[in-house]
Amino acid sequence: MHERIAIEVDGIEDGTLVDAIKDTVRASFRERAVPGSWRILVRRSHVGGRWDLTVYGVDQRHTLSIAVPAALLPDLIPMRLRESLERLRVARPYQTSADALSIRAAVSA
Repeated sequence: MHERIAIEVDGIEDGTLVDAIKDTVRASFRERAVPGSWRILVRRSHVGGRWDLTVYGVDQRHTLSIAVPAALLPDLIPMRLRESLERLRVARPYQTSADALSIRAAVSA
């Protein structure tokens, strides 16, 4: 079965922390009701003390950096992920006709 949201966390050995990061990413996507398939990559940045969060959409990508200890990632990822998804939405407001229909349905509800 193909998952709609694939999440990869590199550079963190603590399984509990990895699970917390994955849970918070999934919750953020549920909250936003974002259509389509997505891939999220969280990994240690080449810049010391930072983590990179890369969001891949159908034909879109946005990378941002977070300067926090790994233990704080589950608390900060939701806000930064919302910002990233908003940037992608603004860059491509109606990527597919399904998106346009979903937006129209939400507005008319």
